[in-house]
Amino acid sequence: MRGLLNENKKIMFRYRGTGKFAVAKKRRQDEAIARNEGYQKMVSTRAGINEYIANTKNIGKKQLAKLKSKL
Repeated sequence: MRGLLNENKKIMFRYRGTGKFAVAKKRRQDEAIARNEGYQKMVSTRAGINEYIANTKNIGKKQLAKLKSKL
């Protein structure tokens, strides 16, 4: 039983159900899924990749290298 009640340990909650935190978490997840689907659709073609590179201000070196390798 020793060590189970540690005051320094951070309590983490998993938000489930219909509470306001669970609803907000689900909404953020749905928005992220929609953004990711849009990105994947855009970078699936050569023209889309070129358009994404041209229109994105801050693109990382790794992401740029990955996109250029797809070309």
